[in-house]
Amino acid sequence: MADEAFEEQLQALEDVMSARRYEMTTFEADAWMRIIQAVPRANFLAFLSHHYATSPYAPQPSDATKHLDLSINPDVAFNRLAALVGSVGPYSVPQLDDPILVTAIQLLGGWSAVNEQLPDVSQTHAMRAYRERFDACFNTAITKVRIEGAKPSGGLKAIGSTGGAALGHQSSEPATAPISITNQQRPRS
Repeated sequence: MADEAFEEQLQALEDVMSARRYEMTTFEADAWMRIIQAVPRANFLAFLSHHYATSPYAPQPSDATKHLDLSINPDVAFNRLAALVGSVGPYSVPQLDDPILVTAIQLLGGWSAVNEQLPDVSQTHAMRAYRERFDACFNTAITKVRIEGAKPSGGLKAIGSTGGAALGHQSSEPATAPISITNQQRPRS
């Protein structure tokens, strides 16, 4: 069933492109396939119908991104993150249903790292630098979640959390065993 829906959407896109006498590049075709996979069938077909009825030009992937709300505002996400840090704090984990924001938090080093590193608003230079780092992580998260289809793994961890499998926590034990260095001589051949 999913293959039929995908084929139907791809055929509709090809029909619109043909009607507008536009030939896609391989790169554009790849972008379109990712967009088709990212949105429900009905939404994509509604976008094509709307675009065909209102524009004399072939649709571009950027048109679909805007119309289908695949673009996300990093300002809103950053303000939400700052509010969560202020209201939840580092010793609890916020309940987030936004996989892009969760992925961005993980890319920033995790929930406890965000709580430790987020500067005060009065520190304008530090805040500007952190915001640039957030924007870079957020854009990477958008690509990972919306384009590559990745899902956040491992959950967010609060400071001092151990175990806590219900919240997706892992043990706070070191990930690697201690390394011992011995002074052994190599055997002679």
